[in-house]
Amino acid sequence: HGQALEYYQGLREDLATWMGALRELNGMVEKVEEAKRQLEAEMSWRRLERFWEWGKDCTEVLEKQGLLETKVVGEDCYLDGVNFNNAPVQEVDEFGRDLSSMASISRVKRWNQRRKSCIRRLLGVHTDSGDLENPFQQSIVCSNEDNVDSGEFGERKQRYEALTKAVAIIPDLVKDDYLSISNLCTLFFNWEREYPEDYATCYAEMSLVQMISVLVRLEMCERWNVLDICVDPSSTPCLETSDFKW
Repeated sequence: HGQALEYYQGLREDLATWMGALRELNGMVEKVEEAKRQLEAEMSWRRLERFWEWGKDCTEVLEKQGLLETKVVGEDCYLDGVNFNNAPVQEVDEFGRDLSSMASISRVKRWNQRRKSCIRRLLGVHTDSGDLENPFQQSIVCSNEDNVDSGEFGERKQRYEALTKAVAIIPDLVKDDYLSISNLCTLFFNWEREYPEDYATCYAEMSLVQMISVLVRLEMCERWNVLDICVDPSSTPCLETSDFKW
């Protein structure tokens, strides 16, 4: 019994130290994960908004040119010339400014922005730049990525780099010994070998999984990031499960 008491005193001290280190790491990892989720959600929603805005611009151009007979989605829903929303179309604001002209100017501005972004994106892909001078060719090769202007892209990149720097300093909060999943597993495996009945009774493996999850999430933050695809798709490596330490 004296040997068991001595062993469990040492085990308790080791586990307490591990729990303190992992608690510190977990607090920082949670903050980074939440910041990443917010940025990812914002980027996804912005891309979706721009996609629908792109479709609306195309619809309005077709409608003004008399090439659209039926409109079934949008702010006003038309079917065979009947406005089912019965909403009057406001052409001027309270200051008497022509809203239709302002909307047209904004639409042309967005269209030119898409074309410029498309050309910049394709210059590194097509060897024959003559095709890019064709407006029709520019239109059919546009993608939703062309709806993001340089200012928005720069803001995303700055926030992404700030998150990357934050993740990089998290491991410095604790000693390297408490960043190793192998060291943590060794502690539990020795316990199982010495006192298998106590190990099973205490549901130690459940605690081990919870403790390991902190280190797994930290490595996921360090090495796998969906924001990489949006920032620089060409340099984003494809990671396999075997590439991770866990």
